[in-house]
Amino acid sequence: DLVTEVKSYTDTDYLYNRITTCLIMLLVSFIFLIIKRYTIYKSSILFLLCLFKSIEAFSECLYAFIQKQDKLSLVGKSMAMKAIFSVILFLIIDVLTKNVILSIISIIIVNLLVIAFYDKKNIGNISKSKFSKEINKKLLKAGLYTFAFTILSIYVINAGKYAIDGRLNEDMQAIYGIIIM
Repeated sequence: DLVTEVKSYTDTDYLYNRITTCLIMLLVSFIFLIIKRYTIYKSSILFLLCLFKSIEAFSECLYAFIQKQDKLSLVGKSMAMKAIFSVILFLIIDVLTKNVILSIISIIIVNLLVIAFYDKKNIGNISKSKFSKEINKKLLKAGLYTFAFTILSIYVINAGKYAIDGRLNEDMQAIYGIIIM
């Protein structure tokens, strides 16, 4: 929406909205993990992966600012850096420590560093405005149908996995995942 949107909102409005949706995502993820009562280990991995996805979603908002300046190649470079460094660091840490949690944290750190030292300088001057609850609510409402459609389609695709999550042990779930792939 950001790149094609009529100029009824400022870039900062979209940025605040993306921050809001990322925080909501993390809150819902945390509540979901409490409700599901997974082990601390499994909950930590799932929450860190949700944190990674929220950082990635935030990056997409920054990428839209860069795209508006006709500098799409910078977005590609950013994504390539994140992918290459994340995979390399993940593998190195996983091999050395045999700790998936530390490996996921390394991906999060890589993404934050690329945002801070590469993406931030490429977004240019975005319009500045104060946070407005009213505008944020309007943007959330405008995206509600897209959100609902996306959630429903993801749920339908993964319904089988959700159904067996509470009924089978992790070994059987792994076998199910292999069969589905």
